[in-house]
Amino acid sequence: MLKRPLALPLASLLLVGSPLLAACSGDDDSGDGDGGNGSGEAVEGVGAKPGEEGVPGPDEPNELPASCPFGEKALNEELGTQFELEKNSCVFASKDGARISVSLAPAVDNKTYEETRASYEETADQFATLEVPGQAYAAWSEDELNITVGYLDNAGEYRFEVRALLPTDAGAESVEDLAESLVSLTVDKRDEG
Repeated sequence: MLKRPLALPLASLLLVGSPLLAACSGDDDSGDGDGGNGSGEAVEGVGAKPGEEGVPGPDEPNELPASCPFGEKALNEELGTQFELEKNSCVFASKDGARISVSLAPAVDNKTYEETRASYEETADQFATLEVPGQAYAAWSEDELNITVGYLDNAGEYRFEVRALLPTDAGAESVEDLAESLVSLTVDKRDEG
């Protein structure tokens, strides 16, 4: 009769009962589709007054870098474009050379956002503050081929760099319209995963 050591089966049992394994199992109780409050009621945005949306994002600022907030299908549907998402990045490129890149940072420090915003306001050919929940701006070159959009809410600080894409080629009437579309798409799609 062949004897097997107990070490392997014992190690297997320890791993199965491990909290580490449970944390990586993909079961996420917070994804119940009701905004994460568990009550089944829709959650208004942070700082919302009755009947208003407030600022999107979680109640507390996110301290971890966010992931790409939307995919190429959602972007192309929103803008009427034909971008492809580059592998292992949040950069969308088209065959005619247009690019939209999205960089993301934690939302714990508004100072960085304010400094970047002030720098663009001082140096860009054109600058506008956007009317969106949270804080946002658009800065662009005179020819509208180099556009930067900054957006901050409790979910993170987003910066969109739009290159070689005129707003009219993305179904927008102006740079501000294009910027507001990117912000709206981000808020709508980032929670869908």
